[in-house]
Amino acid sequence: RSETTADGKNTFSEFGFRTENSEGGSGLRFDRLTSTGQFTPEITGSSGGSVVYGSRSGQFIKIGQVVKIWGRIGITDKSTISGSIRIPLPFTVSSDLNHTYPASFGNVSNMSLTDGIGGSVGSGNNYIDLYTYNSNGNISIITSSDISDDLRIDFTIDILI
Repeated sequence: RSETTADGKNTFSEFGFRTENSEGGSGLRFDRLTSTGQFTPEITGSSGGSVVYGSRSGQFIKIGQVVKIWGRIGITDKSTISGSIRIPLPFTVSSDLNHTYPASFGNVSNMSLTDGIGGSVGSGNNYIDLYTYNSNGNISIITSSDISDDLRIDFTIDILI
């Protein structure tokens, strides 16, 4: 909730901070608590190797300790990647809460899936583990043998750092 003062400044009481007032009063400014940026997402294998990228783009918005990350990865050749498939993140998840954060996926193509794709990042980690699941609730880690050349993945995740 924000309130606008007579001089046009906003105060944000529910978040525990407010903008500086016209008298130069102290307080945390919202623009100092937020940041946005871009990064270049990638696909990695837990056992190493590499891929050839066609396109990659990623962005994030950070508000305090909460970060929303989204990206698109396209590869043209899975090359030598091996092991379980991961998407490294530009931030490490806080280990304070011992929590797992789920990822959401939009367009996914050229990947062997049973019924759907899932992913999550665990406490203290900085990568999304990818997995596939079926209607019976069985989950399998996605490995290099499950992906094809011309793989594309669109993803988003919200984490606490």
